[in-house]
Amino acid sequence: MKKNIFKKITMGALATIMTASAVACGGGTPTVNNSGNSGGGDPTDTRTAMYISMFEGGYGRAWLDRIVNEYNAAHPENSYKIAVLASKDEFETIQARVLAGTLGCDMFITGLWIHKLISADALEDISSVWTSDPDSNGSTIESIMYNVDDYKAAYGDGKGGLYALPLQESLQGFVYDHDLFLNYRLLFNEAGNFISSPTETLSKGKDGVAGTYDDGHPITEQQWKDMCDKAKTMFGYSITYSGKFQVYLNNLFYQIYAQVDGVDAFSMNYDFDGVYDFGDGNGPTTIDLTNGYLLPNMRGSKKAVEFMDTYT
Repeated sequence: MKKNIFKKITMGALATIMTASAVACGGGTPTVNNSGNSGGGDPTDTRTAMYISMFEGGYGRAWLDRIVNEYNAAHPENSYKIAVLASKDEFETIQARVLAGTLGCDMFITGLWIHKLISADALEDISSVWTSDPDSNGSTIESIMYNVDDYKAAYGDGKGGLYALPLQESLQGFVYDHDLFLNYRLLFNEAGNFISSPTETLSKGKDGVAGTYDDGHPITEQQWKDMCDKAKTMFGYSITYSGKFQVYLNNLFYQIYAQVDGVDAFSMNYDFDGVYDFGDGNGPTTIDLTNGYLLPNMRGSKKAVEFMDTYT
């Protein structure tokens, strides 16, 4: 948050709607490299605009426009509204403008480190936001954070000052072409078999409700494998990814790993604290700093490597 600009807005409410790297600006026209029309709200709404300016929107912005519209409509009592603007500014540009005092923004959201801005005393101390209770249910923002001490170290100055809130930077998952999957019969019917024609009724998916996003999707691990095998037979591969960013492969590995072993077991890779049965006949093994090297032998790790070697 930029220093001495914007102190009272409910930060928790804003943080929950942001799931992409962005910069949020308020009070007039933001000094960002805009591209595209602003959105998010009734044009007759005359409240002061808090601009959210996306600069890393790989999933597009329709989802963000929808959430912003819903937020504005649900909070007519706010003295501000939220609007969306496209932007091509990268974090280095934003950081330079913050340090120069020329950004003209109240708040920015980034997935990068902010130590330089903290050291330069360019950000507002929002430690009071951490201890606030935005939903008035007895739960402070700090109380619902995971590994709160790590976040304090990352976002603090070591003197009690805190300058950011953690949030999910981006959505991650598989993206597929629904029409392509229909045409090549890669989706499933209610009997659990591949559809035989593009017009066949699809299964209800994991949510058990027809007409939702997961209709026809694989439900079991075997169906997932069958779908990947069929795609590989037809196209020579089943999963593609951008070779520009190694992080995509890392994220794919982590997703499979965590799904197979569960989040708690997967988290031992970070805290080296837990118990795991490697299935080697020795029973459950207590994991700590002295034997963390055993973790690559977890089932999830092996499954992830096997999957990536076979299908990517």
